[in-house]
Amino acid sequence: MRSLKTKHAKLLRTNPWMETRQATREILQIGSEVSGIEEKRRKVIKIANRMVKALRPHVACEVGCTACCHLNTLIYEHEAKRLAEVSGRTMTTLPYRPMNVVLAEGDKYNDRPCPFLVDRKCSVYEDRPLVCRVHHSLSDSALDCNPFVSSGRPPMYNPDIVEVPYRIINAAVNPLEPWGNIAEFFPAETDAT
Repeated sequence: MRSLKTKHAKLLRTNPWMETRQATREILQIGSEVSGIEEKRRKVIKIANRMVKALRPHVACEVGCTACCHLNTLIYEHEAKRLAEVSGRTMTTLPYRPMNVVLAEGDKYNDRPCPFLVDRKCSVYEDRPLVCRVHHSLSDSALDCNPFVSSGRPPMYNPDIVEVPYRIINAAVNPLEPWGNIAEFFPAETDAT
């Protein structure tokens, strides 16, 4: 297995724009633009998609790997609305809750499949939330992504480089936007009763 440092160094050599300070600065600059929140979100997603393309040769992730689809996947209400729109599923409205409550409630969903996982594939892949776009294991094995096999987070390109500025951009418009686990917004039939 190539070491994480070797993979990370190669990634940054071929994609210097992904260096932490530079990538963060680029995303935060979007937040200061005079444009609407939807346009800002599209631009951040575009950067996340560029990162996905750059990461592809270095990650264990591939079609059919569903390890991360069984983790606590926290999304914003605006992302849930988009998923409801593209999937035709009914979305549950959540109240705004502080971060510690969201994290504690979300942890209940670890090791449960994402409600959009169908036949080992994401049924909303093109419209998947930001968190699903930026979490990629730099490990050689998807086993490192399983919290019940591995201890802690798998080796990865730091998703906070995109997620934290995205959170700042969203909070500037709606600091009390509800967020929670994707399965809280889209509970299974058995969860709703």
